[in-house]
Amino acid sequence: MQKYLNYVATVLLSIVFCAVAASAQVTGGAITGSIVDANGAVVPNVEVRITDKARGSVFTAQTSGSGSYNFVNVPTGEYTISIEGTGFATVSRDLSVTLNQTNTVDVVLQVAGGTTVVDVVAGGGSIVQTDSSQVGTTFSGRSAQDLPVGSANGLALLAPNVIPPANGTAGSGGVSGGVRARGNSFNIDGVDNNDASVTGPSTGPIQDAVSEFTLLQNNFNAEFGAGAGGQFNTITKSGTNQFRGNIFTYIGSEQFNAPSTDESSQGFKNFFKEVRYGGTFGGPLPFPNFGEGGPVFRSGKNKLFFFGAYEKYFQTGESAAGSFFAPTLAGLNQLATIPGVSPFVIDIFRNNVSLATTGNAAATAEFGNILGRTGIE
Repeated sequence: MQKYLNYVATVLLSIVFCAVAASAQVTGGAITGSIVDANGAVVPNVEVRITDKARGSVFTAQTSGSGSYNFVNVPTGEYTISIEGTGFATVSRDLSVTLNQTNTVDVVLQVAGGTTVVDVVAGGGSIVQTDSSQVGTTFSGRSAQDLPVGSANGLALLAPNVIPPANGTAGSGGVSGGVRARGNSFNIDGVDNNDASVTGPSTGPIQDAVSEFTLLQNNFNAEFGAGAGGQFNTITKSGTNQFRGNIFTYIGSEQFNAPSTDESSQGFKNFFKEVRYGGTFGGPLPFPNFGEGGPVFRSGKNKLFFFGAYEKYFQTGESAAGSFFAPTLAGLNQLATIPGVSPFVIDIFRNNVSLATTGNAAATAEFGNILGRTGIE
């Protein structure tokens, strides 16, 4: 009975704490390659093992009859890849797995006689993909923390072929490849993050909780079909074998900003303050020991992890006085004769805005003169 209860408890804890990745969305990168010997002949049935340096996770694969191997949807991070074949020296390489990118690691095995170690350093930035037609740019979490951007999506403006959208246009993230910003699509950890009502992201992750951000711009794979513009893919951090965290604050103030045109005309800058502060923390998560004897809790290293982030945001300030165009009396009377123009709209001008004089397009509305809702709905 006790053994059965231990089994049930273990299953329930696994369901509660283990996150199951959705197969429809890619939340990592890929590693592929082929193995040949010194004569160029393919080597089948060779064990290829990749080890996550931060979490201790190990993934294995066997080369096929053609000497090729493939790891798909590998979580982003730093890895060591080891190739072991009977009668051959072991080969180990270090590499970085980045979001939506494929690492090609082709290896030539030498006759046994030692261990061959080759260091491979792969970073972010624009990557030429020989195994995929996707074109994109990858930014690390450090870029999201250190560069002066308001969100991880703002890093897209640093990618080639991306420009800021024109003022007054809908969308978010910039114009990618000539496609309007409203054509962009957003994902967080492989989950759709689009808000159709604003043609932009529904939410934005805390900057210090971003592990990696990738902007795909052309020839997307099948899972990216929600928009014709840029594909904004963000991966958040997770716990590792070490306890790590940070405390942060971002401060915006009129003291740091250049005056706008309206502020320059009035002779002073309007009060403005924007503050974000919070922190992150993660590491291995201990879990109960249900066996007989031994410690009550076992270490979660290489098995179970947690990560959390908190951010508080507030903004306050005042707007500069602005100038607006208003019709003259003659112009207002002309508007009233146009078919389809609501008389209520004409009454708004008559009752709340001083009409402009002939030859002067500017008029001043009385401060605090609030329009009623009657007739608007």
